[in-house]
Amino acid sequence: MGETAFEKHYYINQNVLLRRFWWLPVSLIIFMILLPFMDIGVSLTDVFGMSFVLLFTAALVFAILSRLMRLIVTPDGVRLQTPGMSVTTTWDNIDSIGYKVMLTEGKVEGLILRQPGIDVNSAVRAASWFNLRAASSIREHEYFLPISSILGKDWRETEFGYDLRYHAPWLFENEEE
Repeated sequence: MGETAFEKHYYINQNVLLRRFWWLPVSLIIFMILLPFMDIGVSLTDVFGMSFVLLFTAALVFAILSRLMRLIVTPDGVRLQTPGMSVTTTWDNIDSIGYKVMLTEGKVEGLILRQPGIDVNSAVRAASWFNLRAASSIREHEYFLPISSILGKDWRETEFGYDLRYHAPWLFENEEE
C-alpha cells in the first residue's frame, strides 16, 4: 500500500525503534566479545565473519521494522499498521487522548477508542492462544491506538500531531496553549 494524496504515512521514530530493540545489538556485541574465549574451536576469522553476518542481519531487521510499523492518516480516520495487526478507527470513534500501561512498552500515550478497531492476522491470533505476550498485545490494542510508542513522547509537535489537531480538534480542547 503506497502513500496517496489522501493518506499520510508516519513511520516509527528511529529513537523509539532503538529503545524498543536495544537488547539486540547489545547481545550481539556481548556474543562477539565472548566467542573467542569459548573453547569451541572457532577461529578469529570465523568470529569476525559471523559477527558481520549477525550485525548485518540486525541492521536489516531494523530497516524492515522501520518501514512496517507506521501510523496512517486518511480523511476518514487513522490506522496503526504493524507486521501482525492493525488498529483502524474513524475520527468520530476517538473518545480522547490518554495513557495506558502496556506490557512491553510501559506507559504509552495514545487514542482511546469508543469501539474496538483491531484487526489481527491469523498467525498472531493463533499465537495468542499459546503466548501471553501476543494475547496481551491484542487486548491492549483493542480500544487503544498507541502514538508515543511509535512517534515518541513529543508526537504532538510532529506533523502527525498537527494532522490529528486538524481532523480531531475536540481532542485538544482542554489543553493549555
